[in-house]
Formats: sequence, structure tokens, C-alpha cells
Amino acid sequence: MLYYSSGDDMINYDVYLLRSQKSKNKMQRTDAERLRVCRIAIVDDLDVHTVLDHLVQNSIIVPEDYELICSKPVSKDRARLLLDILPTRGPNAFGVFVKALREAKYDWLADKLETK
Repeated sequence: MLYYSSGDDMINYDVYLLRSQKSKNKMQRTDAERLRVCRIAIVDDLDVHTVLDHLVQNSIIVPEDYELICSKPVSKDRARLLLDILPTRGPNAFGVFVKALREAKYDWLADKLETK
């Protein structure tokens, strides 16, 4: 059984993903692969708070996810959790995430995702 832990919080991650999955549709495989390939750069550079409101407004992230992500005390843990959630949010999640990156002035991350 896989557990996601950050600080004092430990949850069964499989149960969390099933419970919080907004859509049965998954992100396109190529888009999910782009997120995987760029994961280290995103985790290292992204302040997740700068894109979360955009993702909530576009119904990619639900309020419960927002609260869980924001509850992580370490920036890299917030980015990791966001990257784990995004592929479960349907085929539009990748495009909305890239647009959110651009609006938050993370053009280099958006460019990296679009060119991989």
C-alpha cells in the first residue's frame, strides 16, 4: 500500500486519488509524460500558490485539493502533490496548467512543458 506523507500527515495515497478524482477521464498520456519529464524543474522552481487559484477557477483543482496542497509546509511537497493530482483531472488539465504557468510568469516552465 502506498502512503503519501509530508510532515505529520500520512494518508493512503491510492484512497486519496480515488476519493478526490474529479473526472474518470485522465490526462492524455503524452501530456502526463511531459509533466513527468519536467517534474524536477517544476518542483524546484514553482511556487504553487501562484497557479492554484487559476486551476480552481477552471475546475481543475477542487477546493479539497486546494486545502490539502496548501496544508503542506514545504514548497516542494506542494508542487509534488499538485503534479500527482493533475494527471487525474482530465484532458484539459495540462493546457490549463500551462496557461496558469504563463500567467504567473513561469514562461520557462511552460516552454519546457510544451517542447518536451
